[in-house]
Amino acid sequence: INLVWAPAGLHFYLESVVNEEAANPEVFLAHKGAAERFGLLSLRPEESKVATLFHVYYLKRMSINGIYLGDAIFVKDTASLRAVAGGIDEPLPRVTSHELGHAFGLPHRQDTTNL
Repeated sequence: INLVWAPAGLHFYLESVVNEEAANPEVFLAHKGAAERFGLLSLRPEESKVATLFHVYYLKRMSINGIYLGDAIFVKDTASLRAVAGGIDEPLPRVTSHELGHAFGLPHRQDTTNL
């Protein structure tokens, strides 16, 4: 992630890595297709929510590669990506970096050579 953001002069520090059980998997599983995003926030355990940090959750099963939802970033840990010339080919840092861009307010671009 830091390699992706270095040209912008940004560096991230890892506060902690926590392996947690999903809080409400039944709520998430009840939301299918485009509605899936509404169930994602229900997966977050209350005890690990802190307002001053980026929270990134890696999931085994999700219909999209990643999404930024304001309070959290969700990334599919089996994300599949198309190759980008000069880009990194590791899906987790690439998708996480992409979603962090949304957290900073960056929109999607039509250029397919971006993250």
